[in-house]
Amino acid sequence: MRPLLFILLWLWLSQAVAQTPIQLRVGYFGPTITSPGIRVSADYPLLAHNRRVVRHEDTLTKTHQWLLSGSVGFYSRGSLQRALFVLPQTGYQHIGKRGFTKTLLAGIGWLRLTTPSTAYTDLKGNRLRVDVPAESVVMYSVETALGWRYKPKQGRPWGWSLRPSAFWYKDRAGGSSGSLAVSIDLHLQLQKP
Repeated sequence: MRPLLFILLWLWLSQAVAQTPIQLRVGYFGPTITSPGIRVSADYPLLAHNRRVVRHEDTLTKTHQWLLSGSVGFYSRGSLQRALFVLPQTGYQHIGKRGFTKTLLAGIGWLRLTTPSTAYTDLKGNRLRVDVPAESVVMYSVETALGWRYKPKQGRPWGWSLRPSAFWYKDRAGGSSGSLAVSIDLHLQLQKP
């Protein structure tokens, strides 16, 4: 019975995905310009409401969407910290008449923090190495975005966005840590309209 339910669910989801344009985003992600990282995301509109606006013989469309977004990424703070994350998010996106986009997302995900081993010399001249064990924590995130989407008459829609975000977590000692980050993304719609 379970395999049959799984197959039916898979067929239903693949049919929904095939009819809905998924947007793939790739871009820089980092808490600072000197803390480089990368993020790959996919945005899937769960609900969308379109409104047509006629101006000067042009028919333009405004779109309001409830999005489901998933991101996988990595960033490095040099010798202090490296992090790998998986972050599902949900939120609202508005696509204006001329392609200007505004987005607000919130999510809870997984963050894996590692610290490179550090070598130092104590006062007696002994060379010591400190290894800090890696830790996995729950990551909370709030993100906003401003961008632009271009819809050519032929080909796939594409665009860009600037996405400031805040994320925070509790470390193994119970203290809260957080960071502001920025993501500069290029996006491409996977299916042709």
